[in-house]
Amino acid sequence: MKSLIPLLIILILIDQYTKKIVLDGFRFSSNFFDIILVYNEGSAFGFKLMSNEQYLIVNSFILILFSFIIFYLYNKAENRYKFLYLVSLVFVSAGGVGNLIDRLIHGKVVDFISILNFPVFNLADVFVSIGVTLLVACFIFDRK
Repeated sequence: MKSLIPLLIILILIDQYTKKIVLDGFRFSSNFFDIILVYNEGSAFGFKLMSNEQYLIVNSFILILFSFIIFYLYNKAENRYKFLYLVSLVFVSAGGVGNLIDRLIHGKVVDFISILNFPVFNLADVFVSIGVTLLVACFIFDRK
């Protein structure tokens, strides 16, 4: 796991750096893809179901719980899948921490990637999606 800590830090820094660029005014627009600043006060897809403080508590709890689940699966996994379980944990953790940092600093999440009619998202969301996809793939293939 120690060998993946630099990856975790790099992913968090990339997420925060891209958000800073957008907060500093960078914009881009094309027929398919836009970079625009959108503050997300809610959870996934902008649904606001609770206060910012409640989001911080719930999201922190979910991140910790998810980490325990991945470590449990890691301990039961065949050796050839252990590294991928850890990589999935790193990606989910980086995304979760990136969005938690936003909530602590801004009181909301900074989103900026807009693709067609899909809800606006950020790199932290992409990292979580990559991590969950890796986790599901490991879980499926580790059971065969």
